[in-house]
Amino acid sequence: METPAIPLSPREPQPLLNPQEPWPGLLPFEEATAAYFHGRETETLELGRLLNRDHVTILYGQSGLGKTSLLLAGLTPVLRAGEFLPIYLRLDHAENQPTLVTQVKTAIARALVRAEVDARPPAESETLWEYFHEARARFWSPKNRALTVVLMFDQFEEVFTLGRQTDGQSARTTAFLEELACLATGRTPDLVAERLEADPAAAAKFDFERAGVKVLLALREDRLADFESLAESCRWSADNRLRLRPMSGDQAWEVVAKPGAAFVDESMTAQIVAFVSSSRRQHFTGTPTRAELRPREVQPALLSVVCRELNGRRIKAGQARLTPGLLHGAKEDIIRDFFNRVMDDQPPAVRVFLEEKLLTDGGFRQHVPLEEMRGAPGIPGASIRQLIDRRLLRQEDSSGADWIELTHDLLAEVVLASRNERRNRTALEAAAAREEQARLDLAQANHLREQAEMARDAAEQLIEFMVFDLRDALQPLGRLDLLAAVNRRVDAYYRSLGEDETNPTTQRRRGAFFMNHGDVLRAQGDADGALRNYRDGLAIAAKLAAQDPTSADKQRDLSISYERIGDVLR
Repeated sequence: METPAIPLSPREPQPLLNPQEPWPGLLPFEEATAAYFHGRETETLELGRLLNRDHVTILYGQSGLGKTSLLLAGLTPVLRAGEFLPIYLRLDHAENQPTLVTQVKTAIARALVRAEVDARPPAESETLWEYFHEARARFWSPKNRALTVVLMFDQFEEVFTLGRQTDGQSARTTAFLEELACLATGRTPDLVAERLEADPAAAAKFDFERAGVKVLLALREDRLADFESLAESCRWSADNRLRLRPMSGDQAWEVVAKPGAAFVDESMTAQIVAFVSSSRRQHFTGTPTRAELRPREVQPALLSVVCRELNGRRIKAGQARLTPGLLHGAKEDIIRDFFNRVMDDQPPAVRVFLEEKLLTDGGFRQHVPLEEMRGAPGIPGASIRQLIDRRLLRQEDSSGADWIELTHDLLAEVVLASRNERRNRTALEAAAAREEQARLDLAQANHLREQAEMARDAAEQLIEFMVFDLRDALQPLGRLDLLAAVNRRVDAYYRSLGEDETNPTTQRRRGAFFMNHGDVLRAQGDADGALRNYRDGLAIAAKLAAQDPTSADKQRDLSISYERIGDVLR
């Protein structure tokens, strides 16, 4: 029989932990790090009991409660110590990957090699039902004990999400679920039944009563309804189940105290558990007792993050033990650093969405429809999945729709601070932009004013030529009458200028014009017109002289104005 290709030397998971670093942070505990996994002993025993009771067992709970750690570091060592061969699976639903059934067969083949089990691997051409119901099929341990295979499918909810995104993925998922249903219920697959009906003698190859395999499905609680619909349509029982809940304060105490016994005392354990279980509505003053912490609920992923971050600071500081100073000085930093690290590779639009949509105006957590986040500009679908996997966001089903929210109130405080910082930064940037624009506008206005003043100066120089030089040229010819039209235009121009539209140079030119115009009118015999212009010129000369009493030119202009008026009045 052909068998799926498998590596000759399967790589064992590498331990990430050691006695001085016993918490994995956001990573799950694995079988190799089971010695550091604490707090879920009751759930481990109950899950094992359920497995012994039925062929199919369901483990469900909210994201971030440690279902993967419970399977790998809690249940797997217990099963392996008994007469079981646990095989952990998380299916890859990408269309460029092998079929889901092939992935299961490959995982089985690898597990047989790794555990040195005496059994043949499944053939590519046979169904899972055929493989496990073969009459001669037995799984013998190195100690010559018959083993029962336990297929542990983690994040099984993905068959309802990632496994249904395209027609191709739906077809792969449907084929897999059909095989899984036959395996779970013992029902002979239709294709196999047809072959046996055509060749009844081939039935001797199979043991229809024996089931050498158990199935454990771990999924998010919000997808339990989808699974129940699937179970009903496939006619298999979904009653053998365990709901994983948040840790109690007692369990959280075990998570901190047992692996950290060498460097965490009772007081520090209490302070850490109190910190992680605190919310805006529930917080302690002082150090609580273990009994006071017992009813609290704790998110295991968040607890592991805080313990790992805090312990990392202890190691960096070269301290032998965790001290209150490390916690008191780093509470906000721990969660903030976690948030920033999780968000470091995300597009800016993702952070803005979290800050603006997942918090109320007052800074409290609120959930929003998942579709709203999916439809937001600049947020790729991969980012949403990453933030859920990294335990920053939790996805839940409510009233038939998927919702998204932050996993803990401690994160809300950090996200609020990030939002305030961004809003302040945006406001400062906007103010700076407005200031820069105002500066540019002012510079432009000054430039235009300078150009206008230059143009005015050129025009007034032309006016001076017309009213002075032209007068000197026409007076000997007795043709000052030719200046009448020009002077009327110039007079209208100067009288149209308001006080705020003229500078001292223009004012002096204006005064000089009135004096010159008066001279022309006087020469033409219009004494009243001359006097009126002389007095206008005197008013300007007096004002300029008062503004600059040390200017000899302006004092001279004032003296000439009085002299002209005196000549008319004699």
